[in-house]
Amino acid sequence: MILQLTYDPSVCHPVLGAYIRGNTPAEWFAEIQRWNVPPGSLTCMLLPESKSSMAPTGMMVVFHPKHIPPAATIAHPYTIIGKKLLIPVHAKLLPALSSSEMADLLVWEWQVMHPHAGFFGFTAADLVSLSDLLEVPDAIEHSWDMAHPGMPAMAPLRMINVRRKEDEAPVIDILKSGVESKPLHEIPMEEPPLKGWKKIKAAILKAFMKLMGRQGNNERNSVYQWMQQQLENLQEKRDKELQRLLDMFDEDLREALQYAIPLGSQHASRGVAPPSSSLSKRNTHFSLGGLAGGGGPVDAWDVDRYYEQLHKKYMAAALQAIENKDFKQAAYIYAHLLQDYYLAAKALVQGGFFREAAALYRDYLNRPLPAAECLVQGGLLLEAIEIYKELDMYEMVGDLYIKLEQADLAHNYYRKSVQAAQQRNDLIKAAVLLEEKLHAPDEALRLLYRGWNSYNRAADHLDLYFDVVSRHTPEQLPLHIRKVYQKSAPEQLPLFLQVMLLVHNKHSSPAVKQAATDLSMHIISDQVKQGNTQHLLLLKQFLPEDKQLPADLFRYKSTVATQSKKLMNGRRINLPTGITWAGMMRHNLQLFIIGINVHSFYLLRISSEFEIEQYVWPMPLIPMFEYIVSGFPETNRLMIYLNPENDLEDQPKILPANTHFKYGMSVSFPNFLQQHVVGFVAKIAGAVTQIALNEGILGIWHYTGDGELDRQYICTLEGNSIYCADKPLPTPVYQRNECYYFLLETTLYCVDDSGITTYLHPAPPIYLLTAVPMVSTIMFGLTNMGLVSIQINKQQMSIVDAPVPVSHRVVSMAWIPGGHVVAVGDQLASIFKVDGALLKLEHEIRLEEEPEAVIEGSVRGEFILLGKSKMLTVMDVNKL
Repeated sequence: MILQLTYDPSVCHPVLGAYIRGNTPAEWFAEIQRWNVPPGSLTCMLLPESKSSMAPTGMMVVFHPKHIPPAATIAHPYTIIGKKLLIPVHAKLLPALSSSEMADLLVWEWQVMHPHAGFFGFTAADLVSLSDLLEVPDAIEHSWDMAHPGMPAMAPLRMINVRRKEDEAPVIDILKSGVESKPLHEIPMEEPPLKGWKKIKAAILKAFMKLMGRQGNNERNSVYQWMQQQLENLQEKRDKELQRLLDMFDEDLREALQYAIPLGSQHASRGVAPPSSSLSKRNTHFSLGGLAGGGGPVDAWDVDRYYEQLHKKYMAAALQAIENKDFKQAAYIYAHLLQDYYLAAKALVQGGFFREAAALYRDYLNRPLPAAECLVQGGLLLEAIEIYKELDMYEMVGDLYIKLEQADLAHNYYRKSVQAAQQRNDLIKAAVLLEEKLHAPDEALRLLYRGWNSYNRAADHLDLYFDVVSRHTPEQLPLHIRKVYQKSAPEQLPLFLQVMLLVHNKHSSPAVKQAATDLSMHIISDQVKQGNTQHLLLLKQFLPEDKQLPADLFRYKSTVATQSKKLMNGRRINLPTGITWAGMMRHNLQLFIIGINVHSFYLLRISSEFEIEQYVWPMPLIPMFEYIVSGFPETNRLMIYLNPENDLEDQPKILPANTHFKYGMSVSFPNFLQQHVVGFVAKIAGAVTQIALNEGILGIWHYTGDGELDRQYICTLEGNSIYCADKPLPTPVYQRNECYYFLLETTLYCVDDSGITTYLHPAPPIYLLTAVPMVSTIMFGLTNMGLVSIQINKQQMSIVDAPVPVSHRVVSMAWIPGGHVVAVGDQLASIFKVDGALLKLEHEIRLEEEPEAVIEGSVRGEFILLGKSKMLTVMDVNKL
């Protein structure tokens, strides 16, 4: 396989590094100076001319996440994929690599894929320090005691405001230019438009008809019939006019837009114009004044029969305007013709019209936060500050005052942000502000120590406490570790042990490692003496140089320690052989297991009495496959997604009801979903909502019950798109009201119907997720420190309490009806009791074989294991 770089202008990865051309330090320093970032924050590598010549052809630079310069100052921006490979931001690898292939390729500290020079690897010893490139000149022996200080520097220019003329109206009240209508002479018509007396006659028809309609026997009233015919002719002429407008979009787009009729309006016009059978010519320039109402009298037309056709024409015209970089015309189409102010604002941002975009967000969409972000992009900092103050976003206010070099005001608002964080019991946020923005690490340490003793997520507070110490007084870190240990209560020691593992892995100082190891061994020793071995295997990570230790620990756990664990034998059910059974799903009191062999896809249907039916779909040979199974709520429908290579026809198969199965089931394979599916949710009435990646950007798609795309949005986190360099494995998506929760790259995200995204932070990486079905606001996640309970409230998420440790590797976990969570792996099952939102380890049992998956059973307390031998084991918590 030959790995190649391909230029793709549609791909735009986040900027995380840069390539500097040139073979001299002077050229490299000149480029770095333009970035205005701390030189010490850069990781630098010299790129050789070729594999046969070590002469440098340029320098590759990796930016620190907190010091990334503006994209406009970077000549050759690069991104990072697979955490260690640098490629240009507008490039992608061909062929695409899986995670395992990427891991096999990236064996050095850093790798660079350059379009011309090729592929290079760099070890830690190959990194270049910028200070080594400087040559200090000889000191000049002169006395500068009598030097004159010179003239004081001028005060820096902070902002320029443009004052309006006294007689000039605000832009929001300016009428859209060219609003006066004139008849449409340019479009060829079968009949001329109404003029003069005919136009006046049409204007009074409705009023006169109302007067005549009060008289009886209208059918015999010749005047009434004549006027009725005139109105019918008017509508017929309008229909012809609209059809000519549709035709003109295919012939002359720019001319058609001048006569385009708005599809509804959320803002009132000033009065009603006389009825007309001809369209009027309009100015297609975007104007806030035109949105504000004040556009003069309007003659409203009934366009219901043409709505869909006009909508498609307008959308196509807007996309073409964006492609032509005419962003104001695109905004005109979105806002004036389609009344879609969100798309209009996005088009204005693309074109750099930040003030207009901010006005749309604030005044028409009632979204002040994006409005403030637009003002910041446009350099209108004082206007943005006022909005952030209204939103109580004091940290952002402080950041903007820092940009304006008003440090005293910034300090005051940082203090307000610290106070607000403390009122929310978010001591971690308050401590970060104190350390990074107010430069008060001692005050931050006092808050974090309070969090270790008093608040939820105690381990996170302590971990950050040691991080702050290491950044400011690293030589005192061992002393702080021992002091915290001495003052910790016995019930805090399991959490302290988990934090010690993090500290041991983070720091290279021998003194720090020794302090963490000594205290951890003391804690584990005391636990083992009391019969608690759940942390015993952690010793391998504290003493990696002891090659004999893993075998000794395994021998101890398999003999002495595991004698106390009860071996549980459940009911065993054999599955058909010759098939790779991969996963389980429960829906409508039935258990479904999916599998595959060399030429078929299999579905097992299992009743609550464990009667089994098998269904088969022919398919090509696919040695490995990805899948997602989702049941439609309150229906007997099941939808199964396989990876795109498995092109099964989307024809539902009916699984009939019978004596063993009370409900029949319909099984379908959606072929309308996007590729690179993260997950999807089957909803009421057959609708489907899908989370997926498109060109590495996360998005949400909504489909109707007929599989037609209803609407789609790019997922945005704090106004920015979410990128994922690697193709993720499909994952369950949990819906709560109009929010969708899922894992992506060990981060828990929440996306609403319109793509607005939040994520769980601060939080450790989460590897598995399970939840109580349907309505609960509690989820359970697996971290490297144990199981955690996660409280959700729409798009707000928080970890409820400290992690509950698990003594073994976990490959699968599930909620068990009756208030339990089970986690399985390493031939063990840990069963946790759920009390409100808190977890407590209740049982740890040995299993007969290694489990691969676990799912809830059909009765309270029951769970079902899919074993490595492809056999089902049914177990009951109530019988332990």
